[in-house]
Amino acid sequence: MKIMKKERKSKIIIKYETLNNFVFEFNYKTLSKKISRKLFEYLDLNYDFSYNIFVVDKKNIKKINKEQRNVNKITDVLSFPNIEFKKPSTFSTFIKKDVYDISILDLTTNTIFLGDVVMCYDKVISQSIMYNHSVKREYSFLLLHSLLHLLGYDHTNVKDERKMFEIQDDVLNSLNIVR
Repeated sequence: MKIMKKERKSKIIIKYETLNNFVFEFNYKTLSKKISRKLFEYLDLNYDFSYNIFVVDKKNIKKINKEQRNVNKITDVLSFPNIEFKKPSTFSTFIKKDVYDISILDLTTNTIFLGDVVMCYDKVISQSIMYNHSVKREYSFLLLHSLLHLLGYDHTNVKDERKMFEIQDDVLNSLNIVR
C-alpha cells in the first residue's frame, strides 16, 4: 500500500475510550491531537498516524499491568507499541520508496498505526497533586511519554532517558505546558 510522505499537515487519528465517563478539566481530545502534532513535527515525522487512548481506573490498569507485563501494581500509563523499531522513530525499515509494510498500517484509516496508550485517570489526578502542577500538565507529560514509547524510545539507560526527557521537555515547553 502506498501512503505518501506529504508536505501538508499529517493526518492524526486518535480513538478514545474511557471507563466510568472520566472528566478532565480540559478538552483532552484536542490536547492529545495538539501534543501528537507537535511531537511528530519535532521529530520530523510527516506521515499519517493513528493510535488509541484508553483512560481507565486504578483497578483496571493494575489488571492490565499484571496480565500484559506480569507486574502486579498500579501504574500511571502503559504503552503497547504496534511497531518494533530498530532505532526510535525510524520508519525506513518499514517504508521503501513510499511503499509501506502492511504490518504497520491501519487499513481502515489508511494511517500508520502506532499502538495503544492506557492511562490511569486516578494516577493523573494524584500525580498532578504530588508534583504540584496541573492535571493538564500531568496528562500531557504522560501522553507524550507514552507516545515516545510507541515510537521506539525507551529509558533503560541514562543516555536514552536523557534523550527522551529532552524531547518531552522541548515539546511541552513549545506548547507552554509547564510546571
